[in-house]
Amino acid sequence: MKITLIATGGTLAKRYEPQQGELVITSSNDYLPSLLTYVSHNHQITVVDIIRKDSLDMTDDDRELIAQTLVTSDEYIIILHGTDTMHESASFLEQKQIKKVIIFVGAMHPLSILPFDGAMNLGSAIGFLQRDELSFGVYIAMHGLVKPYQNVVKNKKKGLFECR
Repeated sequence: MKITLIATGGTLAKRYEPQQGELVITSSNDYLPSLLTYVSHNHQITVVDIIRKDSLDMTDDDRELIAQTLVTSDEYIIILHGTDTMHESASFLEQKQIKKVIIFVGAMHPLSILPFDGAMNLGSAIGFLQRDELSFGVYIAMHGLVKPYQNVVKNKKKGLFECR
């Protein structure tokens, strides 16, 4: 199976920078090889690193860049994205009516601090793609759920995603 993995930043890509005393998005995609070691190697995964932003800083221009990238991508797409505006980006892409399977994956903790959070979500997305019957659409894979994005919501009080 061929999968395009589109990296856009988000918490998953952050690491602690002691000089600044804060978590920052990495200046390169050096976290991706580490993340991919946690998932199946039975697939051909093409990584496309297009944006390095916290999702709160994403604009519709950034979302348009993601949409344009989807046009030349494989039929199965996983988008690494920050959790705060994941729904906005998912809705934006759904309106484009792209005939592909698009799964948004994020993490509540940076890979550099708690690796299994993002790795589990990515593994869930890849597992979901193994289904025999798969409908085109936009999904979110977070905290053991892989559902159409409209059926999943971020519960900020609990610090996790859950079904609506």
